[in-house]
Amino acid sequence: MDDQAEEIPDSAYVDEFPASLVLDGACMERGEQRFNIHCAVCHGLDGGGQGLVTKRALGLEQGTWVQPTSVYTESVVEQPVGRLFNSISHGVRKMPGFKEHISVEDRWAI
Repeated sequence: MDDQAEEIPDSAYVDEFPASLVLDGACMERGEQRFNIHCAVCHGLDGGGQGLVTKRALGLEQGTWVQPTSVYTESVVEQPVGRLFNSISHGVRKMPGFKEHISVEDRWAI
C-alpha cells in the first residue's frame, strides 16, 4: 500500500485514456464486471463507499477502518484518469494495489 497517488500532483497524470483502449459498451461492461469482483466488496456495487467489508468494519467500531472514498465525490470525478489508474495499480491509504491481480486493460476499464 502506498500513498503515492496523494503525493503526486494531478498535472503529473495522463488525462486521456490510452489510444489502444476502445471505449465502447464492451469496455464499460468489462469495467463494471471487474469493479464488482475487485472493488465492490469495499466500495459497494454503486461505488458509494458502503461495500460489505466497509459495513462490517464500521459495525465493529474498532476505529482502524478507513472508509473508501465514494467514486462520486468531486475530488474523484475531477481527477485525471491516470490518477485513478495509479490508485488501482498501487493502492492508496488502506487500499492495496491491484497491479498483480488485475490486467492493465482491466484497470483502465474499471
